[in-house]
Amino acid sequence: MDDEFKERCFSYYSALIQPIYKQYKLKEEPIYAIQRYCSLETLSEYAIQLAKSDYMLKERGVLKNDGLFESGIETVIERKNSVRNNSVSVGDVIEIYRGNERDLYYVDPVGLKCLDTF
Repeated sequence: MDDEFKERCFSYYSALIQPIYKQYKLKEEPIYAIQRYCSLETLSEYAIQLAKSDYMLKERGVLKNDGLFESGIETVIERKNSVRNNSVSVGDVIEIYRGNERDLYYVDPVGLKCLDTF
């Protein structure tokens, strides 16, 4: 089995029990300098499309919350930002699995923006 298939299975079955998140960061290559720390609006002005191949999976984990989805994401962001060199930054993509649903969010300078595809 290839790694991508295993990853999809892990995400699906784990999310049946409890929501999980994945954090993607842009690769550390100079060609991504323009899109690093840009808003979605700025990316569209430069005609830059978000592509999963431009990102690397940085972290994944269980999204523990009290039933409120937004407070769960805020808790993850606060926890990650308290750890040096492991923060959530503008330009990151956060993928949330809940059951058979998948939600994508772009970390914009003014908050999280929903994405249709990634």
